[in-house]
Amino acid sequence: KFFNMKSTGLCSWIVKSCERKNIIHATSIQQTIIPIIISRKDSLLFSRTGTGKTLSFILPLLHIHYLNPQNCFINVIVPTKELGVQIYQTYNILGQEKRIIGIFIGKNITGHNFKKKIGTCLISTINSLSKIYEHFDKLFVCKLKIFVLDEIDILMNFTNFGLIKKIFLGLKPSQTNMFGVTNITFFKYLKNFSYQRKIFFFDEKQKKFNLFSEIKHEYIYCLSKFKFKFLVAILKLKEKNEKTEIQKIPTLIFLKNRKNCEKLVQALREQKITAGIL
Repeated sequence: KFFNMKSTGLCSWIVKSCERKNIIHATSIQQTIIPIIISRKDSLLFSRTGTGKTLSFILPLLHIHYLNPQNCFINVIVPTKELGVQIYQTYNILGQEKRIIGIFIGKNITGHNFKKKIGTCLISTINSLSKIYEHFDKLFVCKLKIFVLDEIDILMNFTNFGLIKKIFLGLKPSQTNMFGVTNITFFKYLKNFSYQRKIFFFDEKQKKFNLFSEIKHEYIYCLSKFKFKFLVAILKLKEKNEKTEIQKIPTLIFLKNRKNCEKLVQALREQKITAGIL
């Protein structure tokens, strides 16, 4: 079931900004979590790709930012630069009507120029955040400090755990909202520190919450050296089955970094499979 974006409690101008981008309906995930974030409650949400997680925190952050322009600091923490850029672009596109601007911090950041970012939305990688952590206690003058941790199941690992623990226990953000796909890794680390505040927990496990109901999740187990051969076989089988269809459906392949993408694209082209890098 789809809900009208107006029913989430967002400001009318945000709803209109969404409509201009053909975002009219809120998914069940967005309908659930947007009112929670707007009401300043902590939340922890796990759901699959395709359920609308990114907009479910960008939209309420714009709402809060608009209502508290001088008295809030928002920090969206992401595991990779590519994801940070995506969130940064979406945040600014939807907020441009009211000139609500987010700032993306990749790697080059110091305490001096970080001071200028107070009072806005700072989107940062976990690595860049570690370089400016020592300045936080001096520069956080805003009463409303909201932290969003996206892809928490990737962020929460042995390398990042110490910094994330400091954010929770040391900085004491007034609101924390966390988003991920699977809770397995997250809860493995969560047991190692105490969290005293009440938290809204949502774990999507039912097909009805998926924006694209035709998505099917499968796992193929094979040795690493056979992964490319499996991929080529799957793509060629897919191409063979689509010959009778008018429109071919593209395949999206995720890799760890751009270097691997470039190698894979070259290898696929050698197999006469059309491929490009996004």
